[in-house]
Amino acid sequence: MENIPHVRERRPRQKLLPTLLKTAPLLICLGFFGLAYLVLSSFGVLRTTASETQPTDTQEARMAVSDTTVVTTEAASTPPETTLPATTEAVTTEEPTTAPATTEPPLGRCIYLTFDDGPGRNTEKVLDILDRYGVKATFFTVGYYVDRYPETAAMITQRGNCIACHTYTHEYDQCYASVDAFFEELEKWKTAVKNACGFVPERVCIRFPGGSKTPNAKNVSDDIKARLEREGYEWFDWNAADNDKYPKGNTKNLPDADYFWESYLETIGWYVNKPNAQVIFLTHDSENGTVEILPRMIEDLLERGYTFKTLDEHPDWND
Repeated sequence: MENIPHVRERRPRQKLLPTLLKTAPLLICLGFFGLAYLVLSSFGVLRTTASETQPTDTQEARMAVSDTTVVTTEAASTPPETTLPATTEAVTTEEPTTAPATTEPPLGRCIYLTFDDGPGRNTEKVLDILDRYGVKATFFTVGYYVDRYPETAAMITQRGNCIACHTYTHEYDQCYASVDAFFEELEKWKTAVKNACGFVPERVCIRFPGGSKTPNAKNVSDDIKARLEREGYEWFDWNAADNDKYPKGNTKNLPDADYFWESYLETIGWYVNKPNAQVIFLTHDSENGTVEILPRMIEDLLERGYTFKTLDEHPDWND
């Protein structure tokens, strides 16, 4: 049997041109409709779907009012700086969020040396020491002793110091018998000073015998203070001392000058970390130990940076 070779049967080729001619009208129609869609969309005719997702101008206005209402409500319970602005643009302000803190100008360290119970036999020595260092002090004088040492009392003012009132007698039962009794003592003191110095200070500074908190004055001190204020007087206690009238504190049985010096160092040490300290220092020109340590005290205070002033310069009397 004869071998016959296998030959793939060829299908007849379809003609492409007749097919294209048949489909051309359909393609032309589709292109026309596509072009028409694009043109109409550009004019907003066919933006129905977009308008449903984007708010109109009227809707935006209503939303703005609504947002403002919400912000206002929140602002009632939150600080103003947390309220968001209606616009997305950055908002800046030159106003501080809080008022700046105000501070008083620094006063520096000031020491007001005060000498009570004079004048007496040591007062002139004290004045000489003050002059040697070029510093001033306040002398709370007792009118009774002003009458007995008028020339010494006059020296206090002549050398630029402040003469002040420690009543006339310094006797508790007389000073604090009543408010009127206290002011009678004050008037008698003024008469003594006028006789000794030729004038009474325009402003009179007062120290209560025993201090304003002494139990001896507890029944009248508040009324005395109120009347002093009404009549334009000023009074001062103290916040440091050398304890020269407090022998009970000398538990080591030191010599007076040594005890006074230790007391000075202790009380002035309270103000080491207070650069604007206004220290009113109590001491007595009647005590020999105080006169002895006074130059050391002044030198130490100068080294610590203190300025010496009299109580008529104190800020409490000049506010």
